[in-house]
Amino acid sequence: MPNISRRSLLATAALTPLAAQARKAVHPDHFQLGIPDLDEGIKIVRDLTGVEPVFGGAHPGYGTRNALISLGKACYLEILALDPAQSDLKTPRTERIRALSGPTILTFAMQTSEIEHKLELVQEIPGFSGKLDPRSRKKPDGSSVEWTNLPIDSPFGPQMPFFIDWKGSPHPSATAPAGCLLSLFQVLHPEAGRLRDVYAKLGIDIAVTDAPVPGFLAYLATPNGMVSFQG
Repeated sequence: MPNISRRSLLATAALTPLAAQARKAVHPDHFQLGIPDLDEGIKIVRDLTGVEPVFGGAHPGYGTRNALISLGKACYLEILALDPAQSDLKTPRTERIRALSGPTILTFAMQTSEIEHKLELVQEIPGFSGKLDPRSRKKPDGSSVEWTNLPIDSPFGPQMPFFIDWKGSPHPSATAPAGCLLSLFQVLHPEAGRLRDVYAKLGIDIAVTDAPVPGFLAYLATPNGMVSFQG
């Protein structure tokens, strides 16, 4: 659920020590909030946070489009939805989004300016692989944003983030609507210790918490108060 559910209320009871842990971690570049319909996602985020997400653009060849809000310096929330103009395109990601019943954290990204080195580190871990993925999208004003992703194939699925190198493009957090801050971002996993070890090898300084099933938990400080999203 995108609002503060019973699960989130239980987490809130322990928010003080969790927040202390999170403050020691580097925040993600962004996290993806998946939902099939972008207009619905924009309305949900606006109603919860009090901040109106701005349309970012479509991802040609990937079947998705997005809207964004800033979560502070070099950090933002990406609402990721299906692109009606690419409805014929079906990929594991588009089908995962299509199956969602509400806004759900899909995964997150870590910013780097050394993406080739990150690829080398990934390839040194048994059972892991990756490939550089140059991307671009046109903004509503006609300008283009270019970047390179490094998605990682691993046993940890979505709990393994992808790296992103903005290659000199302005960071989306600088132009997306402001007003919200990321207070806490946690990865949940039943093999938290193993995942922390992998994160350490790749320089990913994000809190990982033991949990019965893999997931995510994010708390945003917003004009409407504290809001949580889960995955």
